[in-house]
Amino acid sequence: MAVACQFFMALRRNGNHGSGDNQREIQRMTEPKTKGKGATVAYLLANKDFAGDVCLPWPFSKNEYGYGHFGHLGKQHKAHRFMCELVHGPAPSPAHQAAHSCGNGYLGCVNPRHLSWKTATENQLDRAVHGTTKRKGPRATLTDQQVAEIRDLEGKMTNTAIAARYGVHRETVGNILRGISWKGEMINPNRNFDPQIRQQMVRRAKEMRDSGKTLKSIGETLGISRTGAGWFVQEAEGKR
Repeated sequence: MAVACQFFMALRRNGNHGSGDNQREIQRMTEPKTKGKGATVAYLLANKDFAGDVCLPWPFSKNEYGYGHFGHLGKQHKAHRFMCELVHGPAPSPAHQAAHSCGNGYLGCVNPRHLSWKTATENQLDRAVHGTTKRKGPRATLTDQQVAEIRDLEGKMTNTAIAARYGVHRETVGNILRGISWKGEMINPNRNFDPQIRQQMVRRAKEMRDSGKTLKSIGETLGISRTGAGWFVQEAEGKR
């Protein structure tokens, strides 16, 4: 049984107050054998009913990609996945991922209202919509907005994490932050995404175009260039 679900069952057993044995069980779970006295788990438990719409930042250790993580009872846990288990129960399958509706997992968000279980394909589509999809190849094109975002992330994420988010080399990120001129080579978006993801993005681009959105706006929303957005719209209209 998932550790987070064990917490949930312990909290619900005999009500939230529980018996003395139940209280001792909860105390054992929230006090790992290492230092810290369960501060990380206590933070998750204290915020599992968080009702705000803003992102809830993870105040403890994060990995190189900005996601919260912690050790508990001899095991390493991802903070957002642990929170998702607390709120939504165990993952439907081992392959399911704890997805962020806010797109700010890389900033350590653990807001329970922003988390849900999704398949890898569904999560990848969300990343595409949020502009956090990893593109293939060291010369994947960056839009002007993405370059501006990279500059804004300086000091908030490592160059390695920024590079992973935008699908470019770490050296490219370093050049951008140093103000060195950088030129990208346009890559056909048909080759950038999984076929199933691309089809969903094509439909999304067409819907946005039909609602009056500009190609620039569509590109910014989907995390692709203006030209790429045009390709998607043309494909949806049967022109490509």
